[in-house]
Amino acid sequence: LRLGAGLGLVAFVVVCMASSQWTRYQRPYRMLEIWGEAKLAGWAIDTIYDVQELRVDLKIEGITPKLIPGAHHPNIVLVTIDTLRADQMPLYGGKAKMPALEELARSGAVFERAFAPGNVTRRSVPTIATGLSPKRVRGRVVGWALRLDPRHVLLGERFQAGGYDTAGFFCCRSHFGRDHKLGLINGLEHVAIEYEGKALAKMTVAWLKERTERAGSDKPLFLWTHYIEPHNWVKDHKPVDGARTKRERYGLSLAATDESLKILIEGIHQYLGEDTIIVLTSDHGEGLGDHGVANHSGSLYNSEIRVPLVIAGPGIKGSRLAQVMGLVDLAPTMLELAGFEPPGMPQMDGQSIAPVLVGKGADELGIGEAYAQMVGDRSVQQNQAAIVSGRYKLIEREGARFELYDLSSDPKENDNIKDKAPELFASMKARLARRRVLDRISPF
Repeated sequence: LRLGAGLGLVAFVVVCMASSQWTRYQRPYRMLEIWGEAKLAGWAIDTIYDVQELRVDLKIEGITPKLIPGAHHPNIVLVTIDTLRADQMPLYGGKAKMPALEELARSGAVFERAFAPGNVTRRSVPTIATGLSPKRVRGRVVGWALRLDPRHVLLGERFQAGGYDTAGFFCCRSHFGRDHKLGLINGLEHVAIEYEGKALAKMTVAWLKERTERAGSDKPLFLWTHYIEPHNWVKDHKPVDGARTKRERYGLSLAATDESLKILIEGIHQYLGEDTIIVLTSDHGEGLGDHGVANHSGSLYNSEIRVPLVIAGPGIKGSRLAQVMGLVDLAPTMLELAGFEPPGMPQMDGQSIAPVLVGKGADELGIGEAYAQMVGDRSVQQNQAAIVSGRYKLIEREGARFELYDLSSDPKENDNIKDKAPELFASMKARLARRRVLDRISPF
């Protein structure tokens, strides 16, 4: 019986592989649907093919961004730092020592209410790179990362097609290494990997220096760099005779990251000059024991999804902005700041807030909306969704269990007011339902 069952499984796998080969050449779009949705057949496709190479058989439209007439094209530097919890940082009342970040913030816009689209890197970073909410990003979990559907157009590709030089300096091969073929670095002409933060910053600055000295490089630059240090606070900063609290240890990791930022920002100013917009944010926060979550991937409370966001550069007014901002809005915002028209739906569901940054749009607490999701997979136990609008936040857990919070009076989210404010609850549920409708629209 066991032999028969084993032979049956082998036969099934062979059929799946044979079917995938036929589909690869006859119906590549259907093949990608199977790859993203079916477990065993998708595994067979992933085993046989590098799905990123399917691009040669696909018609990808809309890569070249449309120029805004008369617009200037500054350098754009995107700095993403893993696991930054906003309320532990000095910009938001925290005690960590981060003078380099504070200096950058003094000349730029600081968002008081910025929210990551998810609480794990594999959901948030693809959203930052595509301008699509997590459920609209198609792909397949591989290890700790997400392998993207090759039909997605990445931010680096849009900048490259728009005439920019492009480069990426990253901490981690698991998400950004070329050998993993995840798609996140598509469009980045130069990519380097270095795990340690200071070494990564020095490597980046050395490349910027070499680029300025190289003859004939007169294009603007899109540069993306990602640091890992706060993610490693548990192992990098041990308790000393039990005297260090979790927050103190976490704060030391933030201070260490700031030392890398100092090197990077000084190098940017020296070799790229003042005509450079710097965007700094994080992919998610950290629980630190709040709501029973030690690290992250456990909830959609602010401890895990409220992140810092600083945007500084020419034309951007120094300010603290009250409006709600979801990181899904970063890609269209950076494109518009670079002099291009954001593509809009269905290619992006994020909305540019560039006019607010340059003083041409209103800023107030009631403006803006952020949408976050937990997508159940290998390390995420359940699906959840959250929406933030103004001062209020609604979380939906599996089984239609809701929590409603007033973030202005209850920033730690301890008092669920769902039953106390039925009209507000109904309004927030309707907002969340509209977002779920958008999730069902294909980005392709």
